[in-house]
Amino acid sequence: MRPSLVVTAVIGMAAGVIAASSQPVRDLFNEIYPIDFIKRHVLNLCESYDLGFDRLDPTAREECYRGMPKATPDEAHARLGLMANQLDLRQAADRRGVPGNDIRVIEETEAVRGGISR
Repeated sequence: MRPSLVVTAVIGMAAGVIAASSQPVRDLFNEIYPIDFIKRHVLNLCESYDLGFDRLDPTAREECYRGMPKATPDEAHARLGLMANQLDLRQAADRRGVPGNDIRVIEETEAVRGGISR
C-alpha cells in the first residue's frame, strides 16, 4: 500500500471521529433519531408511510410530530400498538436513576415477559 493512501485513510478516520464527537453533530443525530421511544417510532411510521419523508428536514419532522398522539406514554403506547421491550425498560430505569435490581423494574420486566416463574 502506498504511504499517501495510508495517510489519507488516517486523516479521513480522524476527521470522522472528530465530527462524530462534536456537539452539533450529536444534537442533529438526536433530533433525527430521538431517544424518546414514541417520537422515534412516530418518525419511523412517517418514513414508512411517506416515501418522500426526509428526517433531515426540521419542518417534515415537526409535521410528523403533529400527528403524534397527545396522551400519557402508556396511552400513546396503546394507541400505537406498542409494547415495552427490555431495552426500553432498561433505558427508562437508567434515566430515572433506579437500580436494575429494583422491584419495580423486575415486576415490569416480568410483566412484559409474561410472568416468568422462579
